[in-house]
Amino acid sequence: GKNPQVVKDQQMWWGFVGNRINRAVRMEAARIVAEGLATEEQVDAIMKDGFRWPMGPFEMQRGALR
Repeated sequence: GKNPQVVKDQQMWWGFVGNRINRAVRMEAARIVAEGLATEEQVDAIMKDGFRWPMGPFEMQRGALR
């Protein structure tokens, strides 16, 4: 059920497009929590409610560690 996309490869950048975007999201979410603006749970809820994500960045990270 997925639709593959052919993109240009860059030698100096590791990973696929989706991985790069996901890393940026996780890093920004971590900065928001470190600054005390929101908790991990709040960030996850905001992304699910506001952007209709099936799970937030911290939930995804916890799921990947299991």
